[in-house]
Amino acid sequence: MTTPERIEAVMSGVLAWESLGGHLPVGHDHEKTVGLKCPSYPGQARGELFAVLDDEFGLRFVSSSEEIDDQVARFFGPCVATRCRYWSKSCQLGAVVTRAPIVEPDVFVRIEPESCSNECPIGTTCRWRAENGNSVCVGCQGVSYLGSRESLS
Repeated sequence: MTTPERIEAVMSGVLAWESLGGHLPVGHDHEKTVGLKCPSYPGQARGELFAVLDDEFGLRFVSSSEEIDDQVARFFGPCVATRCRYWSKSCQLGAVVTRAPIVEPDVFVRIEPESCSNECPIGTTCRWRAENGNSVCVGCQGVSYLGSRESLS
């Protein structure tokens, strides 16, 4: 299990999502929820560091003061909902991330469902978790910043 393998598994889902016209079936409209955080936020846009992708642990939570060397940093920030390219009545990226470990289970580090809320700094306010449940937390370890087409890899 390597970080690049996990990122590639999520990217495969993103590319499939794009080939379907950028829509996945959703059960309900989440647009009215406020205060939720996006766990795929650009660091340069004042995102807050919360984790790094790690070959051994998958997603390792860190403090904003920790030095991260060459690891893939993860940032969170406010969900912008309808202003996001992944929005279509809910966060489509969260749905893609939830499906990645189902499609390629062997490349993801298995985690306990309760670690989403007990360890993750944004577990209780995460948009992806609010819409997809704890199962999204496994796929979260395969995400680098996915905000624009140029940053998909």
